[in-house]
Amino acid sequence: MILQLEEHGDGAAFFERLVLLLGPATLDIEVDTMIVAERERAAKEHAEALEKAAANMRVSCYASDKKGWFCLTLQRDSASKPEWSIAYRGRAERERLRDWLRWQSDRFLEFLDYAAEHGADALEKRMVEEMFETETCVKRKGRGAGGTRPLRMWRGE
Repeated sequence: MILQLEEHGDGAAFFERLVLLLGPATLDIEVDTMIVAERERAAKEHAEALEKAAANMRVSCYASDKKGWFCLTLQRDSASKPEWSIAYRGRAERERLRDWLRWQSDRFLEFLDYAAEHGADALEKRMVEEMFETETCVKRKGRGAGGTRPLRMWRGE
């Protein structure tokens, strides 16, 4: 019956014939079925929209090696490409920033917003400065690992 309604559209003539032939109770059942189906479709659409919005708010950090470059990227879970990236010639340089960045996951969204407002270079500078400040504090407390990666053993405290 629902298929017939969809084929004929929601024209008044079709509903009039349906009521005359089968009685008003049949029409009530069909309309109720249509309402339930529409509510389910709308609920599914709403749930998908909420999931998409949530995925847009989740940001992950990835490390990759590409043609002799060692990269760090920040990417929204809803995107297919990174929104921000930085590349180093040396693995140790990337890992040094990564040692600090791994404990900043709750700030990834803030970082992307900053990059959107001030540019990728400004974010890079900000991150490196914050990393250096953290390294200085950790070294001052005597808790640094030393070498090229002083935050290697740091746990973000």
